[in-house]
Amino acid sequence: VPLLHLDAYFEARMDGVLAEGLVERFAAAVVVAEWAERMGAWLPADRLELEIGGAGERRRLRLAATGPRSGCRLEALRAAPQARKSEGKA
Repeated sequence: VPLLHLDAYFEARMDGVLAEGLVERFAAAVVVAEWAERMGAWLPADRLELEIGGAGERRRLRLAATGPRSGCRLEALRAAPQARKSEGKA
């Protein structure tokens, strides 16, 4: 699965890149977008959001699903550590 990294801090430039066809690649890729809130209508309605919080050496990760497809993926991610423990791989 291709991994796309986007930095949407510069909104005007990002709109051009997305309008030129990059948005069509979202369905077949994992997209990591910094400043995603600046992407507005370009964001898929069904997505998995990762929020990184905290400071220094202590970080907090929060995952949130925004639709049914991302909800299934989030459930699979949450189940993965338990499956690894039951297989003796953790």
